[in-house]
Amino acid sequence: MGNSESVVVQKRLSRFRPEDRPVIEGVFDRLHGNVVVPAGALKNVEAINTLTLEMLQSSMCMLEPDSIIRRSYQGMRSIDYGATASGKVNTSATSGVCREQLVIFLADTLHGTAEERAPLVMAMSRGGVCSKDVTYEEVKEFLQDLISAVVQIMVRKGLLQGWKPAKMGDGCQCVKLLVEQLCSELKPTGKQPELVCELKKFGLEIFWRYFGAYHHTTWTLIPVLLRCFRLSSTVEMPTIRGTEGGYDIACLEDWLFRVPQVSLYLEMLVTEGLNVWPSVRPSLPLLPSCKDTPWEDLRCLLDIPTIMFLASQLPDRYSAPWRLVFSTLVHGESFTRMVGGLTKCGPTLLLIKDSKGYIFGGFASLSWEVRPQFHGDSRCFLFSVFPRLRVHTATGYNQHFMYLNQNQQTMPNGLGMGGQHNYFGLWLNSDFRHGHSRARPICTTFGSPQLSGDEDFILDSMEVWAVGKPELEEGGEGEAKGSVLDMDLEVQVMMEMTSKNLHSQGLRESNVQKH
Repeated sequence: MGNSESVVVQKRLSRFRPEDRPVIEGVFDRLHGNVVVPAGALKNVEAINTLTLEMLQSSMCMLEPDSIIRRSYQGMRSIDYGATASGKVNTSATSGVCREQLVIFLADTLHGTAEERAPLVMAMSRGGVCSKDVTYEEVKEFLQDLISAVVQIMVRKGLLQGWKPAKMGDGCQCVKLLVEQLCSELKPTGKQPELVCELKKFGLEIFWRYFGAYHHTTWTLIPVLLRCFRLSSTVEMPTIRGTEGGYDIACLEDWLFRVPQVSLYLEMLVTEGLNVWPSVRPSLPLLPSCKDTPWEDLRCLLDIPTIMFLASQLPDRYSAPWRLVFSTLVHGESFTRMVGGLTKCGPTLLLIKDSKGYIFGGFASLSWEVRPQFHGDSRCFLFSVFPRLRVHTATGYNQHFMYLNQNQQTMPNGLGMGGQHNYFGLWLNSDFRHGHSRARPICTTFGSPQLSGDEDFILDSMEVWAVGKPELEEGGEGEAKGSVLDMDLEVQVMMEMTSKNLHSQGLRESNVQKH
């Protein structure tokens, strides 16, 4: 780019390491060289100094259809580097993409802020239409193309980390579910006051302050609460699809800041789709690795887009390979076998499919323990996969995160998450056939609605994935071992009632304190 290089381009290049800057600057020449230019066109200076759509299509030919390529090209052309650098509007973009525009596009997608990425997303969503805002449908179609392209890239470049799409769910349908989930986080301006006024009218504005204006619970469940308590029958959730004005740059900035997955998908599109790899190849944690899975016997309830979404919701430290520890298709329909797979394997992800086809589950942040008390912590959450992709995190109302009990007469036997006895957010009975999701109006622990097709459901299939390090790996070789009595609290109580001392208890406590 030489001495005529604009100030804004220099600032963008400074975000890369010195050894990476020639790589970024060389992308233009590489893309330009992918297409054989007719001899007559060589005399055209503009053709030599601009990048055409055909050149970009030649480089990203693996993506079919090429709608995301056209959107990327439109995003590059929308960059007005001349006005930023010298106050003059750049006009060369009308017939192609110049070198400066490509560098800014690469810098903003790979190392940009939400403020810098928002105009690109708007341009890529509008598809060349000049407007100050973008509609819900336009953002939805852009995300559909982007996520489909990312999945294609991972499949064709062997970036699936051990997952087998042929043995998994319908990827096309789940792309649509992921798109709908991401679009649900778009928040149009000017819609909150009506709902806030209605809450204040009944002294319930605490819900707004507690959940926050951008929390999904606020927008979907407070109107339900008002109707259930017969406080109001008229307030409805402000529907995103019904907004007339659309979303401006400020809305997109806020959305990109709160939903980092969109930026990760853009990075994957650029690094792998355009083969732009800096010296230190970025680690894009879109998919966790999959280990020791019997794919020949499995028809997985998960799919690639759903894994991309759920993996992004897990706490940062859970980066171990995912391991299938239980499946009804592989291990049979046995509650005892499921309990054996759950315990001592660290954090787990449970998936249940009911007889109505609904798929839902929960994330347990700690190892499951068989005991008639609740355990776990606030990192646990419930989620639904089909017909809607949603995550419901802890509300702080109580600590009823995890419950697992078996072979006792005085307490419920089964697996539960959230709520309370007989009114769990998710419950599977020890008969391994029946369960319930009783959340009227919401689960107190996670703020989740009814997850299953019917309140009392019949189990169709189930999977349990270990998503963290096993208990022995986390504790190390010196981990103090528990007594066999820890597994049966009823025996402990009977021994204490008969004045029998638990001689190992003090010793085990002292061993734990040493660590």
